[in-house]
Amino acid sequence: MIDPHGIIGWWGFSPGLDFLNELNIQYFEHDHILNILIIGSNDGRHILTTLAKRFQHFHKDINFFVLDRSIELYSRQLLLFGLLFESSKLYGLQEKTNMYLEIYGNTQIRNSTHDYIVNKSKEFVELVTNLEELKYMYPIFNIEKLKYKEIDALESLFKIWKIDNDKILDFKKFWDFRERNVLGVRYDVKTNVYDWDYNMQLIDNKSKTISFSEYKTWRQGGVAFQLMDGDYNLPNKTLISCYKPSFDKSYLGYWGDIVTSPYLAYGLSCEDPAYLKTANGKCIQNAQQISSRNLTSLIYELFTTCPYPLTGNESELVPPEEFPQKPNLEGISIIFLPLNSLPVMLKKECYQNLFHLVYFSHSMASSFTQDIKVLLKNKAHLLAETADYLIHLKKEAIKAHEDKIKEAAKCAGFVYIESEENHKNKHLKFIYESNKD
Repeated sequence: MIDPHGIIGWWGFSPGLDFLNELNIQYFEHDHILNILIIGSNDGRHILTTLAKRFQHFHKDINFFVLDRSIELYSRQLLLFGLLFESSKLYGLQEKTNMYLEIYGNTQIRNSTHDYIVNKSKEFVELVTNLEELKYMYPIFNIEKLKYKEIDALESLFKIWKIDNDKILDFKKFWDFRERNVLGVRYDVKTNVYDWDYNMQLIDNKSKTISFSEYKTWRQGGVAFQLMDGDYNLPNKTLISCYKPSFDKSYLGYWGDIVTSPYLAYGLSCEDPAYLKTANGKCIQNAQQISSRNLTSLIYELFTTCPYPLTGNESELVPPEEFPQKPNLEGISIIFLPLNSLPVMLKKECYQNLFHLVYFSHSMASSFTQDIKVLLKNKAHLLAETADYLIHLKKEAIKAHEDKIKEAAKCAGFVYIESEENHKNKHLKFIYESNKD
C-alpha cells in the first residue's frame, strides 16, 4: 500500500512561518545578508510569509536556499511565485488569491485557472533553458545550481503543462485508485472513514477551523477550494507525477496526500479575530474562507508593505490608484538547490558557516544529523516541523519523532527553546551554540 500522505508532498503540513520573526537578529546585526536553508517544505508558504511580513522587521537582503526531493515541487513553486508576482494591473487581489489556492490544492480547476497554467508554462519553457532571460524576467529566481538533467526535467514538466493533454488526465480515476489502495475493505464505508479521521484525528489536533463539509468534499475527489462560481472540471496538471515502483515500471497519476488536506498552510489561524469567531463550539468561517483571507493579506502586504486592515477597518486599505503594480523584491533571492543534495553540501566549502537559519520538514527529519552544524553560523536557529497534523500517526509515534529530533539537535550542539508560539504552529525551535563542541 502507498502511504496515504503520498510519495510526493504537494503542500505543507503546518502553517507558514515568518522566519525573520524566529531569528534573534542581535546575533547577526553586522551581517548584511541573511542565508536561510529550507529543507523539504514542499511549497513556498514560509518564503511568502517571510517576504510579506518583511516590512515589520529590520531591512536585510535574504537568500532563500530551497532543497527538496522532487523536481515537480520546484516547477510548482516557480509557477505559483510567478502568479504572486504578476502585475496588480493584470490580476486583482481576489482573483490572484482564488487562482493560487486552486492551483495549490485542487485536483480540478476552473477554465481561467487552467488557461493561466498553460500560458505561464509556455513562458517558463523558454525561461528555464535561458538563464539570462530568467534573470531578467524574474531576478528573484536562481536555478543555476541545478544539474543539467534537473533543468531538462523542469523544461519537460512545463512542456507537459502547456499542451492539450486533458483527456488522459482523469483525476477522478486517479483519486479513486488511491482511495481503493489506501482503504481496502473499508472503501465501501469510506464516508464513515472520513468522519472518523476528521473527528478523532484532525479536530483532535486543534484543526477546528476546518469544517467537516469541506473536508469531506476534498476527501471525495481532491477539490479543496471552491471560492468562485463556475465549473471545477479541468485537471490541475501541476499535481500530476510519476510513480516508479521499479526500474522498468512507471505510472502516471496523483500520488500526493489524500487524508490530511491542503488547508493546513493557510487555513488554521488568522490575525483577524472576526474570522475565528465560534458558534456552538464551531468556527463560523471555514478553512477555505480563512485561507482566502490569509493569502489575500499576504499578497497585499507583499505589494504595499502595509498591514492588511482587520474586518471593519476597510477604509485603511491602500486606494486602487495607489496600489503598487509590482512587489519590491530587491535584495531577495530564491535559490533552488540540486535534489537531495544535503550530503554534498556538508562537504562543500562554499556552504560552511553560511546559514543563519535552517528549516527541516517532518518528512526530511531523517536527513538531520549532527553534521549539519558545519553549515551554520554561531547562534544560528533551527526550526523542525513536527508531525502533529498528520492523520493516521499515533501520538506515540509523533512523540517519538519529536524526541528523536531533540536528541539529534542536542548532540549537534543545539539548545532547545521552549516557545508557546512554536508549539502552536507545530515546530520545534533550537539555537546553535558552537562553543558547546
